[in-house]
Amino acid sequence: MYNGKSRFNILRLTQSPDFKLYYMKGENKMFHKSTKQIFLGIFITLLITVPVYAVKEFKISNYGGGHQIWFEAEDYDERNPDTDQYFPVVDEAGAFGRAITRAGGAGGMISWTFNIGAAGGKAGTWYFWGRIINPSNQSDFMIVQGNPGDPEIPTEPPFPGSSSAPGFTDEHRIFEEDTGPPWTWGLTNHEEAHTKQLQDNENTMYILHRQGNDTMFWDVFMWTDDAGYIPTDEDYENAIPGGGYGWALKPDPADDAFYSDTWVSLSWRPGDFAISHDVYFGENLDDVNDGTADAFRGNQAMAFLIAGFPGNPYPDGLVPGTTYYWRIDEVNDANPDSPWKGPVWSFRIPPKTAYSPNPADGSENIRMDVKLSWMEGFGAKMHYVYLGEDFDEVNNATVGIPHGSTTYNPGPLKLAKTYYWRIDEFDVTGTHKGDVWSFTTEGAVSGPNPADGTVNVSPTQILTWDAGAVATSHEVYFGTDADAVKNATKSSPEYKGPKALGEESYDPGKFLLGTMYYWRIDEVNGVNPDSPWAGNVWSFTTGDFFVIDNFEDYDAGDNQIWYSWHDGLGYGVSGIDPYFAGNGTGAAVGDETTASYTEETIVHGGNQSMPVAYDNNKQGYSKYSEVEKTLTATRDWTKDNVAELSIWFRGNPASVGSFVEGPVGTYTITATGEDIWNDADQFHYAFKTLTGVGTIVARVESVEQTDDWAKAGIMIRETLDAGSKFAAVYITPTNADGTPTQGCRFQARTDTDIDATSDTSVATAEQMALTAPYWVKLDRDFAGNYRGYYSVNGSAWQPMSWNPLNISMSSNVNVGLALTSHNNNATGKAVFSNVTITGTVGALWANQDIGIESNAAEPLYVAVSNIAGAPAVVVHDNPAAAQIDTWTEWVIPLQAFADQGIVLTDIDSIAIGLGTQGNMTTPGGSGKMFIDDIRLYRQRTAP
Repeated sequence: MYNGKSRFNILRLTQSPDFKLYYMKGENKMFHKSTKQIFLGIFITLLITVPVYAVKEFKISNYGGGHQIWFEAEDYDERNPDTDQYFPVVDEAGAFGRAITRAGGAGGMISWTFNIGAAGGKAGTWYFWGRIINPSNQSDFMIVQGNPGDPEIPTEPPFPGSSSAPGFTDEHRIFEEDTGPPWTWGLTNHEEAHTKQLQDNENTMYILHRQGNDTMFWDVFMWTDDAGYIPTDEDYENAIPGGGYGWALKPDPADDAFYSDTWVSLSWRPGDFAISHDVYFGENLDDVNDGTADAFRGNQAMAFLIAGFPGNPYPDGLVPGTTYYWRIDEVNDANPDSPWKGPVWSFRIPPKTAYSPNPADGSENIRMDVKLSWMEGFGAKMHYVYLGEDFDEVNNATVGIPHGSTTYNPGPLKLAKTYYWRIDEFDVTGTHKGDVWSFTTEGAVSGPNPADGTVNVSPTQILTWDAGAVATSHEVYFGTDADAVKNATKSSPEYKGPKALGEESYDPGKFLLGTMYYWRIDEVNGVNPDSPWAGNVWSFTTGDFFVIDNFEDYDAGDNQIWYSWHDGLGYGVSGIDPYFAGNGTGAAVGDETTASYTEETIVHGGNQSMPVAYDNNKQGYSKYSEVEKTLTATRDWTKDNVAELSIWFRGNPASVGSFVEGPVGTYTITATGEDIWNDADQFHYAFKTLTGVGTIVARVESVEQTDDWAKAGIMIRETLDAGSKFAAVYITPTNADGTPTQGCRFQARTDTDIDATSDTSVATAEQMALTAPYWVKLDRDFAGNYRGYYSVNGSAWQPMSWNPLNISMSSNVNVGLALTSHNNNATGKAVFSNVTITGTVGALWANQDIGIESNAAEPLYVAVSNIAGAPAVVVHDNPAAAQIDTWTEWVIPLQAFADQGIVLTDIDSIAIGLGTQGNMTTPGGSGKMFIDDIRLYRQRTAP
């Protein structure tokens, strides 16, 4: 097919281990139709014969709450070279199946393709382990395709050897440790080598032979997204055999790629169960996503589609400047999960105009010796360059400088000057006018804040900028007329005075609402004859509101959110600033797991919102939750005729769990939840408060079989947090044939946020044979000892083998009934009777989900205060507002506060709360709210 003499070259498009696809590229991409037909035949032949690689036998698991995928080393994709002697497959005692060892000097490469999607995993940080024998501390190099920082994958021998191999460092060395025999799950002395960024679905790992030593063996490899998980042989044996992955993978062209031709061969890696493929292809994203008739190209057996040829989609060719979308649904009529709807992929044909300018449009601080470059338009043969200092002149010019390459050296440019440039592309059909781009050379003022063109700017915004490199001072111009600001001099009213170097800010005072403003900063250097350098005119538009708080400025430094919004936790150490003791309520503001201590994912506007956890039954606190901010600005709530307060909020849905009594003395609980286990629990809890010693007794009448490890029982728990300490005695479900699943169990978490433990190792055959209905009892003494019991009649109690179990909990705890379905996709039910609790016990039951994102139905209120006097409180009309799980705007007329005696011209503070303000006795529920964009409007109608 190829004799090495044609002007057409065979180029490999991809070196994916899934397939090798080739295409013909010549000097002219606009092929004659008859030539295209020849190429089409070549394409089809190549596509029919491509090999497919991926691990076929694998296991999956969810130990520790993470995801794992396991596969045996001998199930490799390929070796390169495929005849290499470096990775013999051998029989080794104790291996699961066969093993791989190493032989000879350094050289060779071996690869495995695996699909984290089959294990339920997503793109992100994953950790690699291997079951190995390595008594001589030998190591190799591992790289993962697409992992940032890994070198390029070699394509041909010789491969890197020894620790001095170019492109490889200790960060790529694996298994450098003395391990075994016997077989050991090894990590490495270079842990960073075992930490990689994996992409969604399929990934390919490559191990390059570094040290030849046939005393080292590989048996099983495992990837997990749980940094704390350590694999074991038992875990591998108990992992579930992988069921395959039904969806199409590995689109070619790659998703969102630029594709420089007017015809295309779409190809993909078929799903593991596919018999045929439904293909959707078109220019409309919605049509492809929705599977309309216009986008459907048919059901076919082959895993490719040709477009841009006669007799195929787009017979006249693909159109430059167009984005095309495609989707593959995998079909197997014999499988009930079919079809597997694929994601929508896309690729773009470059436009005929130039694109991707460098410097990028609007760039600042560009060197004065910059070379301009761009991506050429589709089919371009010649480029015409236009460059100048005036936008209109460049935009209207008709005679440019002809240029043969996609780079242009404009020669020395001026300091602190904005330049405009344009590239027109000429091809065989004509000239295609380009956009006008701009950049500003170094020395100019830059970094305007607010950025040029910003809308909804706060009326109290202070203007800031970055000084030019040669400036010794600045001149500020500001106004509401663009031309006046552009042409202003120091004698104009728009001139606002000088600013010294280091004082790159200007406070114009409060702006009018809904108004566009313009400003300019000139840079000054008295010893330079070109000074001053006039800056560009920037603009912004104020919003039609005043901002009380948009939560964008809080950080993990000196502006932590709880410094402004005071909650029940407080901060700091008494006597040392900053310090606040807490307001005594059940509110906890902020999120210490994010970089800003705010919520950074669930936001209404901008990048941050305020998370507020509420717990209206928190021991030692008031029975309501409130956060309060003292205002330093925007205290006059009458300025500019504002009349309404707007607050955006979002909660979580109601619990699917429930707790009801009926008939009297019989309690029914429903619950979902993954488990009461590991380091965080998910279940429904009905509870009362308990102080000091106490005992709970209950008869578990029934437990619905949602899983063998569904649990219904009695629990003493320190807090309502998912990782709280607890002690519990459970009855597990009964099988359909009347046999027990796990019987009666005593389980506990002995410290906060650690894995729970069970009495399994000492459980008796008698307790493991128990089924509901059965009695259980749990007590705690002054020393913190917990004892579990079971009984057939509620009077003759059998102590459990684990007794006594000592757990250090606070004096004030919760005591009650617990149920988990041990199945997030099912809601289970349990019935209890004869419940008695002794000790210093609260009078009222409360109930809620633990560890499941749900909110109790608590009133939402806003309180506004002056420096003196009682606050004015307005409560949301929906008593279950906390359970609204979409962003919702709450608009409150300011007159509602004024009617309660508040002086609107001097507001001192605003508070947001859940529950009834001032409630000290009646317990409530808990949950989490998100607050964003608190504003004042003249007039506002909630959407």
